[in-house]
Amino acid sequence: MKNLLLVFALTAFTFSFGQINKGRQMIGCNFSFSKAKSNSFDSTGTKPLVEEISTRAGFGLRYGYFIKDKIMLGVSASINTGNTHSETVHYSGYFSIGGSYSQSLHIGIFSRYYQMLGKSKFAGFAHLGVNYNEGESRTTYIYSNGNYRGNNKHSGLSVFLGAGITYFLNKNIAIETYLGSIGFTNFKTTSYSENIKASQSTSLTFTSNTIFSFSSLNIGINFYFGGKKKETETATPTP
Repeated sequence: MKNLLLVFALTAFTFSFGQINKGRQMIGCNFSFSKAKSNSFDSTGTKPLVEEISTRAGFGLRYGYFIKDKIMLGVSASINTGNTHSETVHYSGYFSIGGSYSQSLHIGIFSRYYQMLGKSKFAGFAHLGVNYNEGESRTTYIYSNGNYRGNNKHSGLSVFLGAGITYFLNKNIAIETYLGSIGFTNFKTTSYSENIKASQSTSLTFTSNTIFSFSSLNIGINFYFGGKKKETETATPTP
C-alpha cells in the first residue's frame, strides 16, 4: 500500500511540474470570437433609434521556450478581424445605414510566468507582451442625404500585461483561456475620405479588456515537448 501511494505521489509530481521545466518548448495557437448587439429607443422623439451588431474574430500562433522552471520567453503572431453593422433612424425622417470592416496584424515577443494550482492539472499564468501592430478599417454609410466612404490605416506598438488559466490534458497537450489584460498602445493613424488623405494623428491610449465573458470566446491549445527529465521525475520506488 505504501509503495502504491509513493508511485501515485511521484506520478502527480511529474505531471504537475514536468510540463513547465527549464528546457521545455511550446507551440500553440488560439482562437477568439465575440458578438454583441445593442439598440436604443427613446419615446420622447428627441433621440434616434439605433441598432448595432458587431462581430470580432482572431487567430494566433506562438512559440515559447522555458529559460527557467516556470518562466517562458517566446514569439507570437496573430490576425484579427472585425465587422460592425448599424442602422440609425431619426424621428425627423433622417436615417443612416452602414458599417465598417477592420483587420489587423500583430507580431511580438512575450514572457510568461506559470504557477501550478496545488496538485491539480490547472496552472495560472501571467503574460507580458510587446507587439508591433498594423491594420486598416474601411467604413461605408448610406445617408438619407448622401453617401460616405472612408478608411483608416494605423501602425504602432502595444505593451500589455494579461492573465489566464491553463489546463493540462496530459504532459504534452494543454488548453488555455485568457481572463483579461491591461496595457498601452501608441498608434499613428492616417484617415482617408473618398480615397483622399484627410488627416494624420498619433495617440497614446490606455486599454483594459476583460476577455472572459458569456458573449466572447478565447481558447488556445498548446503542445509541450523537449526538455530534460529530472531525477525526481524518473525515480522508481523499490519494493
